[in-house]
Amino acid sequence: LQEVNELAELLHTSDCYTAMLSVRATREALPADAAARRLFASDPKNPHVAATIKAFGLYPPGAHVRLASGEVAIVLARGPAANTPFVASLINGAGMPMAEPLPRDTSAKAHAVVAIVRARNVRVRVPQEKLVQFTPA
Repeated sequence: LQEVNELAELLHTSDCYTAMLSVRATREALPADAAARRLFASDPKNPHVAATIKAFGLYPPGAHVRLASGEVAIVLARGPAANTPFVASLINGAGMPMAEPLPRDTSAKAHAVVAIVRARNVRVRVPQEKLVQFTPA
């Protein structure tokens, strides 16, 4: 074939992005912001790149983020805006694991996302069943 189907190209772009977010035997997962920059740098004029980054958001589900309060949270879903994902805090501002995950409103100044935290730096693991209850319908 001389022309690549547009949906196939979009799928390829999305696959490349999610592969960057995943751990491999030879490298760590890239933080979402670094993966988005790398993908954009690879083909800045490609509309599929912009669409992929927009669809996954700045903070894709499963990413860990630091909030303005100092808490570390896990992203559960995209929020109403690219910079306001739905999250549940796992570690309090003093660096101690919370007994139970707590949902936080990232549109509030006190809980705004200020940085991405590498997964290797988060030693708290929470069963998915506990997190699902906070995921918007």
